[in-house]
Amino acid sequence: MKNLNTFPFLFALSAFFVSCFPDDTNEPMIITEPDRLFLMASDTISSGTYMGLLTGEDADKVYAAVTDLGDSIGVTYLNIVSNIFSGLTGLEDRLPLYQSVFLDEKSGTSTGVQIAIEDGRIKSIFLNSGKKLDKWPNNLSSSSAIRTGDKVETLYGKLKAISDNHSYKINLSTFPC
Repeated sequence: MKNLNTFPFLFALSAFFVSCFPDDTNEPMIITEPDRLFLMASDTISSGTYMGLLTGEDADKVYAAVTDLGDSIGVTYLNIVSNIFSGLTGLEDRLPLYQSVFLDEKSGTSTGVQIAIEDGRIKSIFLNSGKKLDKWPNNLSSSSAIRTGDKVETLYGKLKAISDNHSYKINLSTFPC
C-alpha cells in the first residue's frame, strides 16, 4: 500500500522537473518580407457629377449649385477639401463666400493663421498654436493688418498688402449654403 502512495508523488515530481527544462525549439523565427504592395486605385475623382456638382466645373457654377443644395436638401454649410491657393489671383470675389480662411506655409506651422468670418465680418483670428489674436500681423499698422470686426470686403485688400511681403498657402474651406 505504501508503494501506491509514492507513485503519484514521484510522477508529479518528475513532471515538474521536466517542465523546467528549457525548450530546445528556440530557433529564431524566420520572417519573410511581404510581396511588394502597389496602389490599384485612387480616391481622387476626375470625372462625373454628384448632386448637381460637375467635376472640373467653373467655380461660379459650383457655388450656384451648392447654394441650390442648401435650398433643396437643407445643407447649411459645406467643407471644401484641398481648396488651396498659392496666391490671391481669383480670390477677390470668392473670399466673402467663405466662413473660414487659413494661411500657412507649404508645410503646416504653429504660426499659421486661422480667420473665422461670420455675418460679413472677421469673427476671430487664431494662430495654429491656439493663441487668439485681435489683429494679424502684429507688426503692421492698424489700417493694413486684419483685425477682429473688420468687414469681409476689406479682407482681400489687406491680404494683398500682407502677401507683398510674405508668401502663404491660402486654404478656403467652409462655405455656408
